[in-house]
Amino acid sequence: MASSVDKNTPTFQREPDGTPVTQILYLDVDPARNLEDESTRDGKLWAEMLDLLQDSPGFKRLYWGRRLEEPEKVQIHVVRDTIDAHQTFLSSPSFQQDLINKIRRLTVLPSPSSTSSSPHPKDNDHQHHHRPPTSQLPLSIRHVYLHPFTQPSPLGSRPTLGLPVGTAIYTGATETWYAGAWPLWTHIVRHVDGCVGIAGGRVAERVAGLGDGFMVFVAWESVAKHDAYHGTGHFAKYGVVLGHGHKGYVEYGHVVFRGAREGVRGKL
Repeated sequence: MASSVDKNTPTFQREPDGTPVTQILYLDVDPARNLEDESTRDGKLWAEMLDLLQDSPGFKRLYWGRRLEEPEKVQIHVVRDTIDAHQTFLSSPSFQQDLINKIRRLTVLPSPSSTSSSPHPKDNDHQHHHRPPTSQLPLSIRHVYLHPFTQPSPLGSRPTLGLPVGTAIYTGATETWYAGAWPLWTHIVRHVDGCVGIAGGRVAERVAGLGDGFMVFVAWESVAKHDAYHGTGHFAKYGVVLGHGHKGYVEYGHVVFRGAREGVRGKL
């Protein structure tokens, strides 16, 4: 008797064998906080957060950046081999206590832009809103089977750090998307003036109440070149490819990745 196939399990391949899983931590961080300068309080705290992630079991690499249109929206992408490795980290004291405490300090304590005008709290004022429970922190997490479709990769590689990376999540992706529309589009857009790199992958969690999400990243030399392309005859002719094999898209915008780390700290 033939074995039954779960109706939610696709019969087509959605990513190459051995594709690692990227855990994306979404944080709300005041744009006034300088995360890149380790000589500042916020920069030092941010570096300590990245140290914790880099020291976690199964760590392969990470990269992080801010949404261009919403600079308070920060993303940290942490790559490990499996979802199980990510879940193990999420249940560990390193995450539950150490990382959460640092996130709380970075996202809830007054930012440099507000400390100069805000009155100092009294010594006996516990500032309860400074220590919300984990569920109230500006933090959400996704897991994505991201992999590059071109080199250089837009996923925190040195050639694309600092460049605007167009991103969106296509919901309800079908075999038509995986086997036809998306692969074809990657071959089309890579030759467009201003396109630098392409990546994408399946989202493990539901997005906007829908399953089968597919997250895309396309790096551009500038937002102006990306926007200009949408007004060309080339896009009018070939952009229809993106309309097939899904139910729509959400979270369109750009992210600029600012930093990346590889491997175990202190080792070549």
